[in-house]
Amino acid sequence: FGVSDALVDGIYCGKENCYDVLDVKRGDSKTTIMRAYRRMARKHHPDRQRTAKGKEEAELQFRKIAAAYEILRNDEQRKEYDYMIDNPEEMYYHYYQYYRRIYGPKVDVRLVLFVVISMVSAAQFYGQWSNYHEALSFLVKEPKYRLGAKEIAKRDGLLGDMKKREN
Repeated sequence: FGVSDALVDGIYCGKENCYDVLDVKRGDSKTTIMRAYRRMARKHHPDRQRTAKGKEEAELQFRKIAAAYEILRNDEQRKEYDYMIDNPEEMYYHYYQYYRRIYGPKVDVRLVLFVVISMVSAAQFYGQWSNYHEALSFLVKEPKYRLGAKEIAKRDGLLGDMKKREN
């Protein structure tokens, strides 16, 4: 297996080597990669082209350059890309790593669930609490209901003589 066998269409830089796209070596630093990206981006920027065909070609090349830079500037993604080049026989693992990084959740799902459930619970608690206090204030303000509640409490023995309770 060679480097060309490791390059898979649809992930990272496709069938091209990201290092070759930016014209850098594998061991170059982030600063060197950034300089190469800026140099190549200036050279192949679509706005610098005068003809429509030149703009289309420059746009395709500019996209390749931007994709290569995005991969090589991120340490984790660069490490995964280097692993892909070194281990071309693990093609499905490379697909998994690439798509997990691109489409995978950036926040722990358990944390999101905890926050959502907590917020819903807090909203339910507040709703029940406000309904309870609204009903109590209504009972206190309306004489008809206040007297009815007092009679029910007396009948059930909840409002007995205060003297009996003190003893």
